[in-house]
Amino acid sequence: MTKKIIIKQAQEKTLFVKSLESSEIILEKDANLTFVALLKKGWDKSKKLNFTFKGKNSSLTFIAIIIAKKSDSFDFETTSNHIVPHTKSFYQIRSVLFDKAQINYKGKLMISKSAQHTDAHLAHDDLSFSKDSRLQTLPSLEIEANEVKAGHCATVGKIDKEQLFYMASRGLDKKTSEKILTESFLKKDLEKIADEKIKQFVIKELEALK
Repeated sequence: MTKKIIIKQAQEKTLFVKSLESSEIILEKDANLTFVALLKKGWDKSKKLNFTFKGKNSSLTFIAIIIAKKSDSFDFETTSNHIVPHTKSFYQIRSVLFDKAQINYKGKLMISKSAQHTDAHLAHDDLSFSKDSRLQTLPSLEIEANEVKAGHCATVGKIDKEQLFYMASRGLDKKTSEKILTESFLKKDLEKIADEKIKQFVIKELEALK
């Protein structure tokens, strides 16, 4: 079942979730949505989130933080449908992989011919702590308009050994150093969350990670 959400004209809204539901989200004129997901438990079936920009000057900030452990699976897809001029979408996904966890993500930015002056960007950055974990991330662009700003990227890496060495020289053990660096990595985009209560909740959840 697909959940339908309408962000009405000139509405500014922040949605915070701990799990994803397949959803159809519509943004009307001048609507501004910040979608924040803190995902620590996987699911069985793929989730699809479709964001449709039906009104001019509507914007979306999508921030997802995934802490994937054990044998959990995180399979989801986001689609950004820009069909009118002057809309913006910003997707930033940050994930850490442990154990035998899996992430399978597809991110689509679709800009129709009528959606001139769209500004759309998507990024997925991941830190891997296990050779047994699996990551598949597939960002894509479909652009028909000619006056747009759009881009996507994906990065996969490990904790920097030089940073660990530096922190060890300051008396920190490896486990503590990895926790600090992981927290810093996951917190990088939290300044984009205008709702201070939600922002502080996410910070506390990240600081409590073991």
